[in-house]
Amino acid sequence: MEEGSGQESLKIEQENRIEQELARARNEWRATVDAVCDLIILEDPQGRIVRCNKAVSALLRLDFSQLVGADLSRLFFGPEQTSPHPAFRSPRSGAIRFPGSDHWYEVTSYLLDPSAETSGWVHVVTDVTQRRLAEEQARQLTAAVDQSAEAMLLLDRFGRIEYANPAFSQLTGRSPAAVLGRCPRILRLGPQDREVWREIRRALAQGGGWQGRYTTLREDGAPAREEASVSPVRDPSGAICNYVVVGRDVTERERLEAVASAVNMMDNVGFIFSSIRHELGNPVNSIKTALSVLREQIDAFPRDTVTDYLDRTLTEIGRVEYLLKVFKTFNLFEHPRIEPVDLNRFLEDFSRLLGEDFARRGLTVTLHANAGLGAALIDPRALHQALLNLVANAGDAAEASPEPRITLSAWRREPRIYLVVGDNGHGMGPEQLAKLFRPFFTTKPHGNGLGLAIVKKLVTKMGGTVEVSSTRGTGTAVTLTLIAAAGHP
Repeated sequence: MEEGSGQESLKIEQENRIEQELARARNEWRATVDAVCDLIILEDPQGRIVRCNKAVSALLRLDFSQLVGADLSRLFFGPEQTSPHPAFRSPRSGAIRFPGSDHWYEVTSYLLDPSAETSGWVHVVTDVTQRRLAEEQARQLTAAVDQSAEAMLLLDRFGRIEYANPAFSQLTGRSPAAVLGRCPRILRLGPQDREVWREIRRALAQGGGWQGRYTTLREDGAPAREEASVSPVRDPSGAICNYVVVGRDVTERERLEAVASAVNMMDNVGFIFSSIRHELGNPVNSIKTALSVLREQIDAFPRDTVTDYLDRTLTEIGRVEYLLKVFKTFNLFEHPRIEPVDLNRFLEDFSRLLGEDFARRGLTVTLHANAGLGAALIDPRALHQALLNLVANAGDAAEASPEPRITLSAWRREPRIYLVVGDNGHGMGPEQLAKLFRPFFTTKPHGNGLGLAIVKKLVTKMGGTVEVSSTRGTGTAVTLTLIAAAGHP
């Protein structure tokens, strides 16, 4: 009897241990399932919830006592749902929304026993809102790139083409399939000048981007002008993973700019001739008078007096030299020769050049330049022509005013120097301002609409910007932003 009793006790102890292990396993499994963010639901063959995790309770805001035994489809899709919803009867649903929710979900369903005629289901419901938003943003971005009028290429970090948009095919005549996986230079795309390629490689090797214009060849061998930018794309760690190339054909634009520059130059020739003719008269007469007096009194004058006359003569010759430099034809398509130029002295010389001609027209030109502007990085010929266009426009606008005035103002705010040409003329409205820099658009009865287009091109070539503000009946102000020369206060 004692031996049988001991075996029975051992059997009971083993059963208790097994039951404890099962209970522990169930608790661990329940804790694991409850920790999952996805909704996990066990459904019986009649469509009722048998079990679910905490994520279901949190989403529906119901206790487990309210969830267990409830009709699954009606619980998620409303009381009007009379049969199992298709989302819970297919292996995987697409992204769906439950009534009253602004989130997107994807349902993955598994039969508990695929061999049985009737079987329960396990459903895993995953919130895919963020993924869907990302996909939607990606679709919008892809659509924007595909519909862009500018040619776009995506290169891998080795320079091979991974993507080309439709505008690229229109621009180059090459289909995406013909260029994918190959390098633009091997395909003879982009610049024909090797030096431009070297500039691009140097800029990218330093971790920056590149932009500029160059001559290229179309598929039929015809030369064309393109403007492009190359920018690195970095992954979250900061490493470069791709390059984006954006390009456009500027052949026709440059042709129009060439026409604009030629017409603009001819418009300015008369004004320049008139101004320089009057301006040259003063130093030439001064030089002539000084030399005549010296010739007559060379033996009578002391050495200091002779030196003084010679210094005056040299100063006047300097003025003549400046005017002759201004008079030289400025080629708008050469590379500007950027150098540090004392802006106070430049503006004083420029305002003197305007004086007599504008005075005859009854226009007052006033210079307000802060002392110590220092040097700006400019091509003096380019800035001279840009200002000449601006003051000519200002003069035409202000001429009909009772007291016509033009002001030249300048100040320095590191790292820029700001130069403003203002007038008290008739001004312009928003519609005119929006079209102001278009070639051949003009607000003047006899204008050609090229002056401001030329100004913007010249100032941009010097690394500056042009902004125009105007009010009808008050006047107009054109602000040029120039780069201040470092170390030249």
